[in-house]
Order: sequence, then structure tokens, then C-alpha cells
Amino acid sequence: MRNISIPKIFFCLFLLFYPQTDSLALEPPVIRQNARASENAIRRRAFNVPEKASLNARRLTAYLVEPFETDIDKMRVIAYWIASHIAYDGYKYNAGQVNKRNWSYHYDIFRSKTGICTDFALLFQEMSGYAGIRGVKIVTGYVGKPTFIKRKRPPANAAGHAWNSVKIKGKNYYIDTTWMAPQKIIPKRKGNFNSWSHKMEVKRRSRMDTQVSADIRTFFFLFTPEDEAKNFGEVHYETAEY
Repeated sequence: MRNISIPKIFFCLFLLFYPQTDSLALEPPVIRQNARASENAIRRRAFNVPEKASLNARRLTAYLVEPFETDIDKMRVIAYWIASHIAYDGYKYNAGQVNKRNWSYHYDIFRSKTGICTDFALLFQEMSGYAGIRGVKIVTGYVGKPTFIKRKRPPANAAGHAWNSVKIKGKNYYIDTTWMAPQKIIPKRKGNFNSWSHKMEVKRRSRMDTQVSADIRTFFFLFTPEDEAKNFGEVHYETAEY
């Protein structure tokens, strides 16, 4: 066997390890190493936002999406934040149903951390826009049994609703942050439009630094009516989008 000198050995080792050492210094964050971020990475980012990053929706969006590359991951972390921090407001829903004054009863969903389905859909569309994602639409329609899809209009017992849609590789998918969200403010009775308890609840939530629920329904991120009917026996029926 031919002898190899010690200097040559060191030179070979230098060529072997030096490029790797240099490339490691330039390697992107761990989250970027995969084409799709893990569920845990998304949840950690959505559930642990520093207070200074939560001053407004634009700043929050920049913080949430910063480690992620794909539009799907960006939309997912936005949807997870909304679903885990915003509570569905039964008081506001009742106000709209009982006296039709819902349009005059506005407050900032981002600050109050409460809202109805239209508020959830508007916030998701707005934050997606801040993330540079185009094509996220607001959908209005109904939710009910799949049998009414074949009819010209839904039956009277179908619930009016609003959510989001986005087209991926030519296929339309829905994102319903309202149905993803487990937190709810339940009114004691219908028609309490100016309820003191409601005002106090909104005020209390707006003052909280964090109000996070990890028990979100992940199915309602990027789903189709067909999958929904198969899994739950119900379906989102779209009547309009904008």
C-alpha cells in the first residue's frame, strides 16, 4: 500500500470539512429546511406571539409568517392565530338576528378578540393580503345537510354563514376560521344588544395580553365540501364570493 503523508491527510480533511462548516453558517432556519413546516412549528409560532408583535394586524402578520416560505404555511399560521385567539360572539350574532342593527354595531375584532363569521373571514383575508398572498376570497352562503346542494336554494333551516376560499393548483379550497375556533361568548338570552355583561366581556378580552386555545379544529383549514360531507354529514354551500 502506498504511504500517504500527514500533510496530505490534513489537506484532504480541510477540503472535506471546510465547505460544510462554511455552508452551515449560511444555512436558513430549521423551519425553512422543509418544503412544508411541521404542525408543531406552526402551532408554536401562532400560540406564542410577543406582545410587541401584536399591536396591529399588519405587524402581527409579519411576525407570524416570517419563518415560513410557502403560501400554505403562511395561511395556516394566520388561520391558527385567528382560531386560537378570537372568540365567536353570540351577543353580536343575536343582535344581527333580532333587530338587524348588526351593521351599526362595530368594534375592532383584532382588539376585542371577538366577532362573528364575517369578522373572522374579513380578518383572514386582510392578514393574507399583508402576507403577500393574493386570491383569498370571502365566501357567503349556508351550512347544512348535503341534500340541499342539488336544490336551487337552501332550505329554511340552513344557517347563513361566511368563510374564505383560495384556489390551489386549479382546485378551490375553503378555510373557515370561525369553525376552527373553539372559544365562544354565550349570551344569557336573545336580544341583549347593549348587554352590560357583553360590554364587560369584550372589554376584558381586549385588555388581555394573550387568550389562546390550542383546541382548534384543524379540519376546517383547506377543506372541500365533498370531504366535509363525507366526514361530518354537513356541507358549506357557496352562494357568492368577493
